[in-house]
Amino acid sequence: MKQLRVATDGRTLEYSDGSPFFYLGDTAWTLAHRLDRIETEDYLKARAAQGFNAIQFCAISEFGGLVTPNRQGDFVLKGNDPAQPNEGYFTHIDLIVRRANELGMFAALLPTWADKVNRGSGEGPEIFTPENAAVYGRWLATRYKSDGMIWVLGGDRTVETERHLAIWRAMADGIRAVVGRSHLITFHPNGGCSSSKYVHNENWVDFHMMQSGHTGRDLPNWQMVHNDRMLQPPKPTLDGEPCYEEHPIMMMADGRWVHDSGFFGAHDVRKSLYRSMLAGACGYTYGCHAMWQFFDPARNPAVNKPVRPWRESLGLAGAEQLRHGLALWKLLLQHGPIEPNQGVLVDQMHPGNRQMVAVQAGKSAVAIYSPVRQNILVAIKRLPFAVGKASWFNPRTGAVKPAEVTSLTAFNLQATATDDDDYVLTLEQ
Repeated sequence: MKQLRVATDGRTLEYSDGSPFFYLGDTAWTLAHRLDRIETEDYLKARAAQGFNAIQFCAISEFGGLVTPNRQGDFVLKGNDPAQPNEGYFTHIDLIVRRANELGMFAALLPTWADKVNRGSGEGPEIFTPENAAVYGRWLATRYKSDGMIWVLGGDRTVETERHLAIWRAMADGIRAVVGRSHLITFHPNGGCSSSKYVHNENWVDFHMMQSGHTGRDLPNWQMVHNDRMLQPPKPTLDGEPCYEEHPIMMMADGRWVHDSGFFGAHDVRKSLYRSMLAGACGYTYGCHAMWQFFDPARNPAVNKPVRPWRESLGLAGAEQLRHGLALWKLLLQHGPIEPNQGVLVDQMHPGNRQMVAVQAGKSAVAIYSPVRQNILVAIKRLPFAVGKASWFNPRTGAVKPAEVTSLTAFNLQATATDDDDYVLTLEQ
């Protein structure tokens, strides 16, 4: 399997042969810990068929990762010592990594959930030191140096102390000592943050990962992408944990988080994908609330009210529709490099669920995502080309149909009473 690298523009990812790569990941944090081999095969084949090209999962899981064996009966470590990985446990991870690769997907592996470095409110315990983190990182990299891997350090925690940073740095150095730059490394942060807040200037970080999170609809991940793109030196960035499909919408009440405000749906997933992609992200990670925990009421306790078991969640609309976003990205690339360009919009800022995001492809195409049916006003004189073709791209189906140009300064989409109709307006030379 071809490996990945950061492109020379410092903003995008590409295969080692120079062909472009848009990271389309799935959040499967507990995959290695909770599924048997037959279930693993079913899961991986389903995600490959839906167009995913990266699977994010943990070697050491958050819940019960150190005290509960996997489905084969193996514990991840001997004596909770990172310098003593259990061969049986990692034989199962071998299967996941290599089967994902065979299906055309990269294994985006978290060596550990970050509560084992910075417990916070998690289970812990904190078992890592700079010394054993380096040993563990080197051991993992040696095992998987020839596989299609992306390394994701962190795991939903802040980097609060120099010791925390020293542990992650040592783990990354252990990996780099074996694989050099042939594998990419990133960092998964806490909610509402990007890894750039903690490790932007770390040489081992190839691209940034943010967590826009689950604390309300229309969280501005497009602005988070923009903020990362303004940093120097440039590094690609993506939303590695946006709102999960069928996750409760978390709201703050009386100083605590509550989960009684409904659930995120496919429309929320599409909004977070298209807004971040057209803001210049190098990829996107989908999440489903039942899937990350592989909820099975016969085996595992529920975390935060999953709607249905994981098998029934494999074919949710949001997961099925993401492939259309990847298709649009490939279509735009035919015109040239893709760069965000809000300047083509007459009104660049809109409240809440009405926020549009625009991108320019080369010198001959522009795409504008609207999360609801609304008038899209384009400043014709700001386009680098004369419009010869206007189309509507449907994020729900991938269908394309002609768009009527109603005047020289406005392209209008008839408003309706529903919010759940989003479109991409594409303008071509």
